[in-house]
Amino acid sequence: MNWLTLLKWLGPAVLLAGLGYVVLDWIDLREQDAAHERCIAASLDPAKDVEPCEPGLKGAITVMRRADVCDAALEPKARDRSGAKTRDEFALRASCSGATKRLFAELIAAEGDLADAQGQLARSDETLSDAVARAEARATAQATRKAANASTLAAAPRAADGRVACDAECLRALAAGTPGD
Repeated sequence: MNWLTLLKWLGPAVLLAGLGYVVLDWIDLREQDAAHERCIAASLDPAKDVEPCEPGLKGAITVMRRADVCDAALEPKARDRSGAKTRDEFALRASCSGATKRLFAELIAAEGDLADAQGQLARSDETLSDAVARAEARATAQATRKAANASTLAAAPRAADGRVACDAECLRALAAGTPGD
């Protein structure tokens, strides 16, 4: 058998096998493309299962979905009765990572510290205002007493050497203006 006869019989067989391989590969690529389309459709809808996806993509989609739920849980929602904004604590605990939970707890603690400091500052302002009012009243009363005592002493009779000779009535007038009666 010569090489032309061999080529005559083997050539079409090799071509037919190559064409079969290309067709099978094309069919496999179409199936992979359809599976990827199903995976994309499943990844875009949080309600759909990611079963058609490859294992690596399943994990990534699950992490992405948990991150979306965590982000939504961290956003303040409506206000509660006290006026503070509420968050979805269950979703936060179920979907956020440990580091995110720790940072969120630190944020809540800092917000509490801030509210406590603001309350203390408000009470301090009230206390300071009350103390200033009491000090002003005390200073006014003391100035009034000093003025009354000075006028009593000025009206008191004087001795020949110029000293005040305070009699019993003068002493009574001075004693009436002292605190602690």
